Order: sequence, then structure tokens, then C-alpha cells
Amino acid sequence: MASAAGAVDSPTSTGPSPSAVPSACALLQPSDLMAAFGGSVDAGDLTSAPNGGETICQWVVTAKNGNGFGAQLDVKTPFSTKAFAQQRRIANGPTKTVKHLGDAAFSERAKVAGHVFDDLWVHEGKVAFRLEVLADLGTAPLERLAATVLTNLGSSAGH
Repeated sequence: MASAAGAVDSPTSTGPSPSAVPSACALLQPSDLMAAFGGSVDAGDLTSAPNGGETICQWVVTAKNGNGFGAQLDVKTPFSTKAFAQQRRIANGPTKTVKHLGDAAFSERAKVAGHVFDDLWVHEGKVAFRLEVLADLGTAPLERLAATVLTNLGSSAGH
């Protein structure tokens, strides 16, 4: 599931070690997505970038009415403040600051090929993550999920 808004790679001289990037599928569980969206959620499919600087987890969410949509979490590190600001500048749709998730956090709503999608970008230390849902649901469920990711990032940093 690719975003219509291309992601900016953070420049690194040697690249991160694969263990430096938390697993996107470990930061959010299907039960977290079920609590945010309702319905049922598959186990998730994890993909890692060849350079080890990014992990992506994709889930299929099936609503109680049988309609389905995709949800995705991308986690990148290292990701600089400059690269994060650039990501906001290249957004495909209008953006809005989401202050309770940090001053740099922002949401994006875009319409591509007749489909609406919502993204939420958060930058925490050297890690950036993006939550995306390919459905017109607004950002409230993404904000709840982002808070869970932030909590899980904090607990994984202590290990």
C-alpha cells in the first residue's frame, strides 16, 4: 500500500542497522486497530527496507458491514527534523498541526484517483512514523493509534 505522498528519506552516511528500527507490526497490534476502527483486522504484513532504515506494517480492516480498507504504519530511523519538515512541505493534501502529539506532528488528507486517505505523521527523537488509512474516517482514530505507538516506542527504548 503506497502513499500518494512520497516519503522523504533521511540522509545517512552509513545507514542504520536493521535492529535500530522498531518493527512496525510490534508497535501496533491488531487489537489496537480493532479498538480504533471496529470490525476485524488481519494479523498484519511486515516489510523492511533493504537498508534497514524503515519497517512497514500493513493491515486489512473489515468493517461490520463487510466493507474493507487498508491501514498502514511506517517507521523510519534515523529521520532528521529537517527531513520531517520537508515531508510536510511535499504533502499531497492540506495539512493540520496535531499539537498534543508533539509540535511537529501533522495530519494530511488527500484525494487521489477519487479516493480519500488520511495520514498522520509524528517525529519523536530520531524516529518518524506515519499512520495511514485508505478510507475517509478522519484523523481521530489515527491520533489514538499514534498515542499507542508513542507509548510503545517509549517502552521499547528502555530495553
